[in-house]
Amino acid sequence: MSFSISVQRSTALTFVLVTLVMFNVLAALNTLFPSLSRNLWLAGSVALRQADAYAVLLVAGGILALRLRQAIALKILAIVILLYASHQLAMWAWHSWQGSATSPFLSLPVTFLLGWFALCCWEGMESSRGIRYLARLGWAAMLVVAVWLLWRAIYPVPEPRLWARLSSIGASGVVGVFIHGLALLILASLARQQPREMLERDPGMQEYRSLFSHSSAAVFHVLPDGTVVEVNAVAEARLGVPVEELRGGEFVELVCRMLEWPNISEELSHAWRAAMNGLCGCHCRVASVGHEARFYNVRMVPIVVDSEVCGVFAVFEDISFWTETQSRLAIMERCLEESSNGVVILDTTLPGYPIRYANAAFCAMSGYHARQLVGQAPFPLLGRGRRKELVNLRRAMAAHRHCSVTTQLYRQDGQSLWCQISMSPVRDEDGVLTHYVGVVDDISLRRQHEQQLAWQASHDALTGLPNRSMLADRLSEDVAQAWRQHRKLAVLFIDLDEFKLINDTLGHDVGDRLLVSVARRLEHQLRSGDSLTRMGGDEFVLILAGLESTEAAEGVAQRLLNALEQPHVIEGWRLHVTASIGIAELDEATSEHPHLLIQRADIAMYRAKQKGRNQFRAFTRELNESLYRRLMLRNELQAAMDQRDLQLYYQPFFTQTGQVCGYEALLRWEHPELGWISPQDFIAIAEQTGQIAELGRWVLWQACSDARQLVDARLMPGRVSVNLSPLQFYRGDFLLDLMGVLSETGLQARWLDLELTEGALMRDTQASIETLDRLVELGITTAIDDFGTGFSCLDYLQRLPVTRIKLDKVFIHAIDGHSGNAVVCKSVLALARELGLRVLAEGVETQAQYDYLVNLDCEVFQGFYFARPMPFSMFRELLLAGPEKPLLSTLLTWQSNSSS
Repeated sequence: MSFSISVQRSTALTFVLVTLVMFNVLAALNTLFPSLSRNLWLAGSVALRQADAYAVLLVAGGILALRLRQAIALKILAIVILLYASHQLAMWAWHSWQGSATSPFLSLPVTFLLGWFALCCWEGMESSRGIRYLARLGWAAMLVVAVWLLWRAIYPVPEPRLWARLSSIGASGVVGVFIHGLALLILASLARQQPREMLERDPGMQEYRSLFSHSSAAVFHVLPDGTVVEVNAVAEARLGVPVEELRGGEFVELVCRMLEWPNISEELSHAWRAAMNGLCGCHCRVASVGHEARFYNVRMVPIVVDSEVCGVFAVFEDISFWTETQSRLAIMERCLEESSNGVVILDTTLPGYPIRYANAAFCAMSGYHARQLVGQAPFPLLGRGRRKELVNLRRAMAAHRHCSVTTQLYRQDGQSLWCQISMSPVRDEDGVLTHYVGVVDDISLRRQHEQQLAWQASHDALTGLPNRSMLADRLSEDVAQAWRQHRKLAVLFIDLDEFKLINDTLGHDVGDRLLVSVARRLEHQLRSGDSLTRMGGDEFVLILAGLESTEAAEGVAQRLLNALEQPHVIEGWRLHVTASIGIAELDEATSEHPHLLIQRADIAMYRAKQKGRNQFRAFTRELNESLYRRLMLRNELQAAMDQRDLQLYYQPFFTQTGQVCGYEALLRWEHPELGWISPQDFIAIAEQTGQIAELGRWVLWQACSDARQLVDARLMPGRVSVNLSPLQFYRGDFLLDLMGVLSETGLQARWLDLELTEGALMRDTQASIETLDRLVELGITTAIDDFGTGFSCLDYLQRLPVTRIKLDKVFIHAIDGHSGNAVVCKSVLALARELGLRVLAEGVETQAQYDYLVNLDCEVFQGFYFARPMPFSMFRELLLAGPEKPLLSTLLTWQSNSSS
């Protein structure tokens, strides 16, 4: 039970003294006026004379004991009061023996109160138990007085026997009980107030109070019975209840309320019991279970006074932030330990920035144990010297900046590995640099891959030679150095002859091994400073620097040819391979554009192939002009095809009687700057570039379209002959494309004749026969052009479904001066008659040639002697101007008039 009276000590003492004086005045009035003894309060003065001394003794002795704050003083006071109580008890016994009623009944309650007060003094005025005894004793005395007064008020007329016994107690006994009870209540109040007053006056207690009040933890001052005496502001804030309401509360209830527990935990109860037994260091950790979980470190500190535990300080330190921080630190440390990257922490507050922490990954990288690394400077691990990356690292760390470098880390065993180091500064709350965190990534494997990729990007994977990307760099460097030092330099372009045949017959595996063998052969012939490169396929480029003369480059080329002639043994095959080599020398033009050396050497190499292979050729100006013209014609030809600048000219065929029996469509190209360009030049280019397919289809379509006009005008003298390229003839969709042209132009197949060279027909004889048979089925005739210049097989010739052969003009032109050509013409005509073929002599330009061919019974003629190729409009006019069957003389007359 808690009780407190907010009175000052001086007020309490004044009240006691006033009470004593009042009752002494009453006692005096009772002596002067005996008739007043019937009054209850005046009669109390009689008891006062017996009790005032005792009350003064109680109050004075209690105040003295509280002032001294000594247990021995309280015990002496208890002994004195017990002696007095014993005397009162003896007096009560004596009067009872003698038969007195008043004194015994007066002494009995007083003796009872004195004995109880003595027990309180023995327990100690400072202890909570003693204070409670005092308060309970005082309230008990007040209760006795209240009951007596109530009884007298209810029963004013005394009953004979009961009232006689109660009246024997008298007013003096009641007043004595009241006086003693009031004194005890005052002493209890003083005992409760005394610690606070002494705390306010004692500096040591003020320091204790300051520590108690300003502690960051929630502190409870708890008595042994579990009652809370005092709490600090933190506990008050945690509970949300004013401190006045918390005093006297049950500790268990308040703790469960603060932690939101249904019941106290066994761990906390055990710590409480241990502290009450006087054990120090009793602590535990608890956690609240509310919406915001908080963690507390609980310490139970026993309060020991005179070697006795009189209470406990329960300290609840909120460690939620610390717990969360520790949890994060633990997670971070585990992450660092489990990280595959090395992590080191450097202490920048010490000279040399020693290592304070190194995770397992860094220890594995360096080969050191963690305890060997801690305290050591990190820079020796990165090697010595003033490498650029180390200088940059030191400068950045000295400037307190973030830095990242790629360098080598030296292991304990002396080996090194490449790593990427990223150093990040760590500053405290004031912005002062305290540490550096370094993340070390082992990039040895990545660097190895990068080096491998870089090597692959600059080298040929098959032969291991530098490739064309490295060739450009080396060529630029060598050319600049040679031109600066006025020294000669040459580039050799090497291409193997007929290498495709080996790939097609023996397979690419054998071909690859042959290329490797060739590369090794070429490397063995190199001088120091020479650079050999594989361009791709079977092409190699060799840079010869520091030459003394042009002949030196040719000597190297011949040495290479001799080395390659030796057989290569590949998987049991003895392979012989030759090469064609082109040579280009450095000059003023190529000094500014080194890549021109490779182009020139390539041109010279192709000239070597044209001249028979297995040889070398040097680049000349003529080759350059020819190449330029070829390249220009290729580009201009495409433009002419797109813009329809090409034209078809027509040249008629004649019989011996001068009749037009057909005509040939001839492609012509008049360049706006170069003039007329020979078909032999641009058709060959079109065949090599693949443009011939588009070009050939246009020629066929235009010839058929013009022929349809002549058919519609009833001027068609015979079939129109169109030349076919071998590439066009052997295309898979040739027949479909041909029928498409006939369908588009509306020309009947019986008006079309196709001409092919004997070389084209002999390329794939069986396929040629099948295609020609299909043409015959369509009604289209075919002729062999330039007969006699190829390598015709008479067996295949008789099997080919052709209707005419054209005797090449080479034999016609030499009839006059070479009897052998006349024999050839005579033989061809005889062969054609035996095979049932008609013969057309092309290129007839003189009267003598015409007369000779007529004598040989040649049937059809074509050439400038009769008519030159002419545009379609002129050819149409020719057909309109002449008779239905124009004679040769008429045609010559018309042609001379047209020319004039």
